[in-house]
Amino acid sequence: MARLAVSLDGSTAEVHDEFRQVRGSFDHGLRILRTARDIGMSTQVNTVVARHNVDDFDVMAELLDELGIVFWEVFFLVPVGRAGPDDVVGAEAFESVFHELYDLSKDVSFDIKATAAPHYTRVVLQRKKAERREGLRNEAS
Repeated sequence: MARLAVSLDGSTAEVHDEFRQVRGSFDHGLRILRTARDIGMSTQVNTVVARHNVDDFDVMAELLDELGIVFWEVFFLVPVGRAGPDDVVGAEAFESVFHELYDLSKDVSFDIKATAAPHYTRVVLQRKKAERREGLRNEAS
């Protein structure tokens, strides 16, 4: 096995378990990740972005750093199955999450990938271009 993946959809049991509708699943996921870390197994966390956790990503990133994961795969909710249109965040919130993920990616010890969100690539490219421009301006000063 190359890597163990666990779904965590919030930084607390309250946030995660409510979304997954399985009481205790957050704590169970943490136990799995900590055990894997302790035996040296590579781990990743999969997270679904939805209304329940759209403001939780900075705290999530701290938790994931503490857990020693190597990869965070962030999925943007598609309203099928139990997920309805009311669970999906709006365009402004998506854009905000893209920028937050980019900022976090510069400070955390693990890689971040946004799935089902091709617009994240646009944000990354725009931000890197702006940072290069700013760097050139600072060098010219």
